[in-house]
Amino acid sequence: MSAQQIEDGFENLVFEGSDGGPSVAVRFEEDSVWMTQAQMAQVFEIGTNTVSDHLSKIFTSGELEKGATIRKIRIPRNEGGRVVARELNHYNLDAIIAVGYRVSSRRGTRFRQWATHVLRNRLQKDFERKNAQAGAQLTEMQHVLSLARDALVQAADDGRLDLSDEARGVIDVIDRYARSFTLLLQYDEDRLPDGSEGLQDGEQEEMVELTIEMARETVVEFKRSRAELGEDTPLLGQERGHGLEGVLGAIEQTFGGFPLYPTVAQRAANLLYFIVKDHPFSDGNKRLGSLLFLQYLAINDRLVRHDGRMLIEDNALVAIALLVAESNPAQRELVVRLILGLLDSGDEK
Repeated sequence: MSAQQIEDGFENLVFEGSDGGPSVAVRFEEDSVWMTQAQMAQVFEIGTNTVSDHLSKIFTSGELEKGATIRKIRIPRNEGGRVVARELNHYNLDAIIAVGYRVSSRRGTRFRQWATHVLRNRLQKDFERKNAQAGAQLTEMQHVLSLARDALVQAADDGRLDLSDEARGVIDVIDRYARSFTLLLQYDEDRLPDGSEGLQDGEQEEMVELTIEMARETVVEFKRSRAELGEDTPLLGQERGHGLEGVLGAIEQTFGGFPLYPTVAQRAANLLYFIVKDHPFSDGNKRLGSLLFLQYLAINDRLVRHDGRMLIEDNALVAIALLVAESNPAQRELVVRLILGLLDSGDEK
């Protein structure tokens, strides 16, 4: 449908309608397609005066703001055997589509389909490229940080550098919480992981299901342990209707024959979220949600990292449960992605 030629900062794309009409070279830059009035006339097979009239009405009616849709672009042209660069008005995709809707032709429909396909592909490729670059930069940053830490500490131990206790403390904090800084950067750039990285469509990790019987046994054991400390209450762990069964069913559900949550981390994170927010128990939802979250990780051999450290520390678990409890339900996806970011320690078994 299109050929392309990459130039300085932009692409030249060729619209080739399937109806035998003329091919038209158009400019793709800054996530939009740009055309002159003459190019629009070629694409829609109408006169340039007609294009000009349509644009005038579009701007006069306030449908589009003229200044936001036009930019002058210097284009080299052959005039009398000489190549002359002239600035020509180019109109962005909003203006082009607006003209196209006023043109009753198959070419207009064909162009809208072509533009939608081009933009979707270009934006997807751009996102993948930026995401890959950012991931490589984060890995490199953490590696450099680790090397710098080791070099500074070694220099101090060798007596080549007078490193104060305070400086050592700062280095330790930066090193220990480097993952937190990475998560904050990913949050700022809207690049938090969704937990399914590395899986193909329709694939899922092998995992052990948390059954209703297992969950209830865990709740009973938790109540017993709280009773020994004098912290049990009649409502603690008391199920409200079929709420707990509903939550466990929700994390195991499929859509179109494929698992909605194909990884252990995704199911554990959503399990915690649903229990804390949906209140399947009369009391203790944050505590029991956290406990069942840990149990799901444990039965799937994900709670302890290969070096023996816990994947989630107790203070982090408290913070997560409180975050879920206080969050706006409209932010569910963001909150779950934050939990997944904490689970994605980069140090899995």
